[in-house]
Amino acid sequence: LLAEIPAEAVKSYQPYWALRAHLFKKMKRFEEARAAYSRAIGLCTDPSIRAFLEKQSVEC
Repeated sequence: LLAEIPAEAVKSYQPYWALRAHLFKKMKRFEEARAAYSRAIGLCTDPSIRAFLEKQSVEC
């Protein structure tokens, strides 16, 4: 369902990328998960959330 959202609408929306990464990780699609985590981390302004996302990314 996330793929149905227009890319332009979510290109800078950090929660979208964090959710996308989480779902890819659950599906064991680790390369795609790491890429989505990287995007979410790059859009993140909160240090604690960034640290959490970095930890999740390392686990892929």
